Amino acid sequence: MQIIIKKLKSNNAGCLYKILHNGDKINIKLINTKSLFGIENQYNIKSIKWIIEKSEIEKIQIIENLIVNKFKEIQIQIDEMKSKIINKPNYPTMILSKINKNKTSNDIIKHEIGEITSFNEINKSCLYDVSLSLSTIFIKKLGKKNILHYTIETDLITKKAICVT
Repeated sequence: MQIIIKKLKSNNAGCLYKILHNGDKINIKLINTKSLFGIENQYNIKSIKWIIEKSEIEKIQIIENLIVNKFKEIQIQIDEMKSKIINKPNYPTMILSKINKNKTSNDIIKHEIGEITSFNEINKSCLYDVSLSLSTIFIKKLGKKNILHYTIETDLITKKAICVT
């Protein structure tokens, strides 16, 4: 996979980059997944934690390694990566994705024309096909360390016909 990293801007806290694969964002597809908690609000940011399988974890880790190696190529050492993969005791492995604040539930949740949607409809008893994208990377400078943060956005949520009660 060939990726391109473009610097967007920098300030005294670090640098913001855009990452592209063949001119587009890097996409991650989750099939038959669910969210244990539904939509969550963290300050003014809406986020969803999606359950991911081992094969998806491996794909995300490959992407993370590609990013670190790409920065090495341009002489930027990454000392630490803040992964969006969440491993907590007694919970399945999840990935944290955010909702773009410029989009509504109608932009993201697949629906019929005229149907009203809400992020509150996302619940733990239903399965979804989800399209995620890796949109930006921020390298924060903390002393002499470079800490890489990346953003995964939810682009499309398609509810499956089956919901388990």
